[in-house]
Amino acid sequence: MEFYQRPNSYDISFELLLETVGCEDGYLYYSRNGSLVVEKIVSLKDQMLVCKSGFRADPRLLDANIQRRLREHFVDSHKKVEKMNFLEKHGLRIRKNGEILTLKYLESDFDKNLIKVALGDSVFELNLDQINLETQKQYYIDDKKQELQMICSDAFGLVDKIMQNPFDRQNIDALRLDFANYILDEQMLEFIKKDQRYNILYEFLVDFEAILKADFFDLRKFIRCVISLVSRRSHFRGMQIFNVMNDFLERIYPKLDLIMHQSKMRSVPRGFNYLNLKSLCSIFSENYRHLDSQSKDAFVDCFSDNLYSIINGFDVRSVVDDQSISESQKAIAFVFKIIESRLGSLLYFPEAKQNELKRLYQDLQMRKIAIANYSLWDLPAENLIGKTNQEIIFLTSEISKALPERSVPAA
Repeated sequence: MEFYQRPNSYDISFELLLETVGCEDGYLYYSRNGSLVVEKIVSLKDQMLVCKSGFRADPRLLDANIQRRLREHFVDSHKKVEKMNFLEKHGLRIRKNGEILTLKYLESDFDKNLIKVALGDSVFELNLDQINLETQKQYYIDDKKQELQMICSDAFGLVDKIMQNPFDRQNIDALRLDFANYILDEQMLEFIKKDQRYNILYEFLVDFEAILKADFFDLRKFIRCVISLVSRRSHFRGMQIFNVMNDFLERIYPKLDLIMHQSKMRSVPRGFNYLNLKSLCSIFSENYRHLDSQSKDAFVDCFSDNLYSIINGFDVRSVVDDQSISESQKAIAFVFKIIESRLGSLLYFPEAKQNELKRLYQDLQMRKIAIANYSLWDLPAENLIGKTNQEIIFLTSEISKALPERSVPAA
């Protein structure tokens, strides 16, 4: 895009240049052969304003005050310009069978007072005098009101799809990227500020889109955003979106508590230690009693899955110091406490898995002795990460053979 260069000052854009010379409406008023000519300015080229007809005007010769006086003097022409600008920007709207249809703007002829629009493959030529600008503005607002509700309906449709599998990140990322972007121009924003209902919908969409576009999708924040709008549904009685919200309450809302609690449980770190296991149990005990019977069963399954995930993720070879060994043994003892508690009666924890935990406890005890013997040689414990107990014992034995003057006390 070409910028207008001004001597001894900074360059300015095409839009700012139009304001500077008094042509902020996008039209140039000038006299030709004793009559007023009004032309659409289409571009800036070679530092000259270029009109639709090809006529060029030097910005240095234009007086902003004269341009504005001409526009004010020829009121009819100015209204025609305003109408053309509105139709060019927003298209032509007609109401048919209670529905508003938008016809695409193609071109206009100021001198002939004509405008061309299209609906699908059909092209229509209309006289500008047949078009009422105020009616067009009202149709535009009505259409945007409907559009805003439709976008919110689409948002609830997206919620429905995400809630079907709320922890499938790949699926969620695909869905949120497909969600349509919406554009609200200044005129629509002015209207929104005057109507509380649409202001609420607009604020919801802004927050909703921000959550969808975030690098990390926060499921709980996403749910709270939707619930915040639904909680104010009384504002929308008699509107299409009200029925969408009621449908949401009947089908999806009962699942949200369960999903929120599951999300909290899944956010507990996977490290095998007492604090993580205690957090898992706290989330379960705080929320289990508030769920319905069907959700309770699903919540127990979620607890079991997360408990197994933490246990199965533990690798005894990663533990190489007394404190870590003690913490791991404490965690195992806490798992057995869970099994023996009332919560344990709800879980399926097979005997084989319990025996595995007992063996793990014994392995940790043996590892403690093996590491203690190894540490007598003042070697870094980090060298033992990833090694089994047998490997540590063998390594210690080899070191003692290489350094016979140092004796390793019996365990």
